[in-house]
Amino acid sequence: MEGHGPPWPKAPGPDATERVPPKKGPWRGTLVSWPAPDVPMTTQPQPPSPAPPPRAFDLARESVLECVAKLQRPGTIEERRRRMEDRIARITEATTGLEMERIPSLVEEALQAGVQPFEVLGALSAGMVKVGDLFSEGKYYLVDLVLAGQIMKEALEILEPRLAVESLGGKGTVVLGTVKGDVHDIGKNLVANMLRGCGFRVIDLGVDVPPEKIVEALKTSGARALGLSVLLTPMVQSVADTVSALKAAGLRERVKIAIGGACTTPELGRRMGVDAVGRDPIEAVRIFESFLVE
Repeated sequence: MEGHGPPWPKAPGPDATERVPPKKGPWRGTLVSWPAPDVPMTTQPQPPSPAPPPRAFDLARESVLECVAKLQRPGTIEERRRRMEDRIARITEATTGLEMERIPSLVEEALQAGVQPFEVLGALSAGMVKVGDLFSEGKYYLVDLVLAGQIMKEALEILEPRLAVESLGGKGTVVLGTVKGDVHDIGKNLVANMLRGCGFRVIDLGVDVPPEKIVEALKTSGARALGLSVLLTPMVQSVADTVSALKAAGLRERVKIAIGGACTTPELGRRMGVDAVGRDPIEAVRIFESFLVE
C-alpha cells in the first residue's frame, strides 16, 4: 500500500523490522499507541510538596498565647502589683517626710515603671493630707507647710503633661486672689499649692485683684468657690467690695466665699458677708472641700 497514508509503525518486540497497521482504540477512529513490551510503564516518584508558610494570624495567635502563658505564671501578676504599691507608698512617705530632693526621682521612676499618673497624684495627695494632720497636731509648723507646697508644685510640673485636666481638678475649681490694694501672696500661694495637691483645680489671679476681675474669672470658669486673701487691715473694705460685685453680677447665690489672712476673724467674716474664714492652709482645704465635695 505504498503511497497511501502515513507509513505503518514498526511491530513491537526486540526485532522491530516488520511494520504493522495501527490498532483502533475503544472509540471508533481513535488511535492508541502501544508501548514496546520491554519498556515498563512506571510512574516516577514526585517530591513531597513543601508545607505552606504559617499564616500571619496563626503567628499572632501563638504570640498572644505565649504572652498570656507568661502572665499566668504563679506570682507574676501579684509581684508586679506589689512593686507598684511599693512605689506608690514610697512617694507618700517621702511627701509626708518632706523629702524634697527625692520626690522628682520617685515620681519619674514610678511613671517609667508603669504606674498611672493619677495614681502618682493620689500618692502625693495622701502625703499632703498627712502633712496637714501633723500640722494640726502641732508636730509640723508653717515653714513645713511651705516646704510641702513646694514639693507638690515640683511634682505637678512632672505630672501635668501626662494628666488629663479632669484628673488635676477632680474636686472642683477654686478661684484665688489677694484683694485690691494688698500685694502679699505667701499665704495665698501656700493655699493654692495645698489645694492643687488635694485634687482641686486652682485659678490664681495673683495680688491686688480688683472685684471686676474676680467676677470675670468666676463667670468664665464656672467656679463655685472663691478664696480671698487679705493681710492688711486697711484692705478689709476690698473684701466687702468684692462681695458686693458678686451680688450685682448675680453670682453670690452660686459662689461660696472664704477669706483668710492675718487680719481676718470670724467676726470680720460675718460683717463682710462671707461663708467661712480660714486660719491656715490646712483649714482652707477643709473649707473648700465642704464647699465643693459632696
